[in-house]
Amino acid sequence: MNSISAIIPNYNGCDLLERNLPSLFRELELADVDYEVIVVDDRSTDNSVDFLRNNYPQVIVVEQKKNGGFSASCNAGIRTATKSLIFLMNSDIKLTSNYFKPQLKYFEKSCTFGVMGQIIGYYDDKVQDTAKWPTTNGLKIKSTNNYYVENGDKEFWTPSFYLSGANALINSEKLKALSGFDEIFSPYYSEDLDLSVRAWRLGWKCYYESQSVCRHEGSVTTNKLRKGKVDIIYRRNRFIFHGVHYDGWHKVLYNLQVVFELLFKWINLKFGIYFGFKEYLLSSKAIKASKAQLRQSLPEGENLYSIHEVIEKIREEVKPYEVKML
Repeated sequence: MNSISAIIPNYNGCDLLERNLPSLFRELELADVDYEVIVVDDRSTDNSVDFLRNNYPQVIVVEQKKNGGFSASCNAGIRTATKSLIFLMNSDIKLTSNYFKPQLKYFEKSCTFGVMGQIIGYYDDKVQDTAKWPTTNGLKIKSTNNYYVENGDKEFWTPSFYLSGANALINSEKLKALSGFDEIFSPYYSEDLDLSVRAWRLGWKCYYESQSVCRHEGSVTTNKLRKGKVDIIYRRNRFIFHGVHYDGWHKVLYNLQVVFELLFKWINLKFGIYFGFKEYLLSSKAIKASKAQLRQSLPEGENLYSIHEVIEKIREEVKPYEVKML
């Protein structure tokens, strides 16, 4: 029987919890599964913790000792979770009716790592996220393209290059085998992409279910931060992602491509990329540790797929169908 641990990382999101927690409890009840709700508070300075204790005494509140960002908060929840599935949900997400039931069938297959639903606007129906289609530009991997399969049958399950950390339902055993998110990406950005790619490289699969729909307000937390700092972190983490998942000549050629592009970025006054690249270079020891941890996650006798083999596998799965980009 499926059971769900819902984990919500929270930082000064009392108003978001008040708006969106009711939809989570409603959908967990409708799914007719055993469940628990865990909110990990990342040293909030508002009254989030008091709000939860006064209004939702059934919620398990984990209070972080220091502000560690998205990955650290989620990982604290993952360590606390006791159910067979883990649902990672942002505090600015509202679930729509019948959210979980269409996703439970995916976990009947042992190769499933996780599944995500469709994300639309909080106040409109504009599509924000669907299945993710991987593309390449030289050695640079792009993961932001949304796609759908137009002529897929009922038996076809849409693969996704990665699961959004805002609404991912994941096999708990597999997630814990990967030790959750890699905190090298703290405080935010690219950690959900990295987690999903690590799963794919181990031979597990990520899917997208269009019948499960949730509403998303947007980057509420990062919008409050200095844009320059956010840009540097974003660019650093994109470099780190490639550093973790490339080896040998692929990594050498990727670094050469980046250095060549850096020679021309000053023309557009995009200086954040230089600071991001510097921080990437300073992260070399941490990147080696991340690569070693991934190899340790590999079951004995199994092979670790390259990221390009993962991309090819996704493309092969959808080859019989018509792919449409959004």
